Amino acid sequence: MSCDDNDACTTDSCDPQSGACVNTPLTCDDGNACTLNDHCIQLSGGATSCVGDFKDCQDGDPCTEDYCTLPAGQCVHDPTDCDDNDACTTDSCAPLGCIVPDNGGGTADLPPAGCPYLSEEKLLILDGLLPLASIEIDAVHSGFSCPAVPPANWVCSFPSPNPGVDCSQGTPATGEQSCADSVLSMHMVGTGTLTGFVRDIPLGVSLEERMKPRVPGTPVQSFDTDIFRLFGQLPPGDPDFDLLRITCGTDFMLTSPGHTVLTQIGGNWGVDSFFDRTCRIDFIGAIGSPLAGRSGSTTGTYRFRTRGGQCVHTPINCDDGDACTVDSCDPASGGCIHSPVNCDDNNACSVDSCDPIAGCLHQAPPVVEPGPSLFQSQTVASWPASPGATHWNAYRGTIPSGMLGSRLPGSVYDQACFESADAFGDGLTQTTDLAIPPVGTAFYYLMSAEDDCAESDIGHASSGATIPNTLACPTPP
Repeated sequence: MSCDDNDACTTDSCDPQSGACVNTPLTCDDGNACTLNDHCIQLSGGATSCVGDFKDCQDGDPCTEDYCTLPAGQCVHDPTDCDDNDACTTDSCAPLGCIVPDNGGGTADLPPAGCPYLSEEKLLILDGLLPLASIEIDAVHSGFSCPAVPPANWVCSFPSPNPGVDCSQGTPATGEQSCADSVLSMHMVGTGTLTGFVRDIPLGVSLEERMKPRVPGTPVQSFDTDIFRLFGQLPPGDPDFDLLRITCGTDFMLTSPGHTVLTQIGGNWGVDSFFDRTCRIDFIGAIGSPLAGRSGSTTGTYRFRTRGGQCVHTPINCDDGDACTVDSCDPASGGCIHSPVNCDDNNACSVDSCDPIAGCLHQAPPVVEPGPSLFQSQTVASWPASPGATHWNAYRGTIPSGMLGSRLPGSVYDQACFESADAFGDGLTQTTDLAIPPVGTAFYYLMSAEDDCAESDIGHASSGATIPNTLACPTPP
């Protein structure tokens, strides 16, 4: 009786008591401590080999790289290396990614509030810069909200049904359109001739996202999405940019498709979502900045994604709360630099200063008011010259029979420009009036000094209040 089963990986024998064939698998060891369940396999030609199943070292943490090491066969879990070699960022790995609550309808609201989308490659500003120079941008898009009052850059193509609460239309089952206000945080680093240029700019952007239908209530919901519109522009007053604007979205001829997978986790949803955004970045450099005289538009496509295991590069916060400093980070040392703001507006007629709270102030230099005037005769009044003034003006008003107080509750003063500078040719610091006031009334005169920049007050009431100059002489005359 032959018990050969034609399998080289078994030992074949006959049980002498029962007479049944026994085919016992060969035991083997592949010599690899990182495998389990070693077993024999038959190769072509009758040869055999011992193989094992590789040990599963996955620890369920997307922020570790898991593998088995020889010769001991031990599992190793190396943390993800998120170092971006930038001393001005704090680098970490986000293990959970984006987890959002169920919206009560068996799905999640999008875009997901509280979930950041990270750029997987650096955004670039190239056009308009010197050759070999660039500005590389690590971007994080977050802070999605439905505003009660739409911002100035709002791009939604439909009115919000419930501002501050619901900025969407359609349904998940038929397809949705959703609008949001948000923040695009940009960590900018210059290269080439712009080496040393480092800025952290939080740019307010609004967007409209469109989502294909999905089936609410199912544990895994996978559907295509699209950035229909996205727009943001830096407000005036930035020290480096007179203009910084970003525009993305299919409706702007900048196709930005994406895909989202919602996975149910208890009563919440894990969000694995990406967009391949095509964006145009426009800029104009500000006077006095490293970008002065430069402008351009750079278009590129960048993947933004939210999921677990992503590296997060959080810029170091160098804001010292002082509006009189430009705060930046030294990319070599990681130390904060607080450079004084340049408040010079190139206007000789302003005194430039900086207030730690309000920022740059540009005030007209004060002009000293002339001293008391003297009547040289019944028709000529003169006054002493004021230091720094180039010419003087005379104003004439009328005192009614009931005196100035009789004009209350309105303004008691009615003076108007009588002589601008030396219009009468009777002297720089005197004026001549041959007119006679109506019976029972009198004239009063007020004088002002003027230079190339400003005019002084024309006088003060007994209370110390400045007399309003509502009909001023031409400046300059």
